[in-house]
Amino acid sequence: MSWSFLRRRLIAPLALLLVAGLAAACGSGGGEAGGNGVSGPWSSVVDAAKKEHELVVYGFTSPSVQAAITAFEAKYGIKVQLVSGRPTDLIARIQSEQRAQKFLGDVYLPNQCSVAGEAKLGMYAPQRELPNFSRLKPEYAKALKASPWGAPFQLNYLALLTNKGLVPEGAFSSWQGLTDPKWKGKLLSDSMSIPGVGSLWFQQTYEVLGADFHKKVAAQEPVVGRQTAANERSVASGEFAAYFPFLYSHSDDVKGLPVRVVVPDEGLPFDLGWAVTLRNAPHINAAQVFINELLSQEFQDTLVKMPYGSVTGPGVDPVKGIGPRNCDAVEKAASDAVSIYGKK
Repeated sequence: MSWSFLRRRLIAPLALLLVAGLAAACGSGGGEAGGNGVSGPWSSVVDAAKKEHELVVYGFTSPSVQAAITAFEAKYGIKVQLVSGRPTDLIARIQSEQRAQKFLGDVYLPNQCSVAGEAKLGMYAPQRELPNFSRLKPEYAKALKASPWGAPFQLNYLALLTNKGLVPEGAFSSWQGLTDPKWKGKLLSDSMSIPGVGSLWFQQTYEVLGADFHKKVAAQEPVVGRQTAANERSVASGEFAAYFPFLYSHSDDVKGLPVRVVVPDEGLPFDLGWAVTLRNAPHINAAQVFINELLSQEFQDTLVKMPYGSVTGPGVDPVKGIGPRNCDAVEKAASDAVSIYGKK
């Protein structure tokens, strides 16, 4: 770890203000990097990133992450290693490594509502200003300002997947279609009681459709499946009539199968994907360039086509969204989910 890094992490707030004032008085221009062990104009950060040669990202395997890695490697010549897994497993791994003073990861890709809690564990490094922050839509610029850790980069939508042979078109034009008694025992869902897409879907639809809706869905006795790919195959084979919540970004993966991706009239709940720099990241410059690249026009355009939602503007998102998630209500939502669906 360099002396420059330690100095910038430990410098007093007053000293930071004085330095900023002196820079302004001297006519220092924009594009300067600061904090997080990164200094100098942005071009020097990019040059330093290329000299680091590699980047380690902890996150999830998804079309968007794979596209980001492919584009980043091609543009900067920096090799990216993706360590994928469920959030709970990745958090445990990062904590274990950091406690052992093994700082192996550079970037972690959580969701917005987990960032604050994980930051309290000392996992993250403060996020410096990046050139592409200026491209954020107002609502996401506001979310960025509220957190010193990382930045938002995508919207992950949650839809519904139905079997074409079992479910007529229009049967689920509303999420209320899940409450129709004829689907009892024929529905497959993610878990509502553990962190994941199921708990996110529960919270968002609970706030819009209410407790009575979820009690009726629970009465349908949906079978819980925790493997996304297996759940999709179960619907395609006709074992189940419908699966929810289905990752809308997987729409291309099920093309050609006897299934239908459904967007109910109320819209799709969405999660705000986040990118943070891990504490003592060994490839700190590459980490900053990667996060900045996630907000580039090229990558955000790619997101909308995949289809995810974009956090930058201008641009039109592919579907109507239900959100953003109320992070202050996550714990209550988890308790409500257990009371309605049980611990499964």
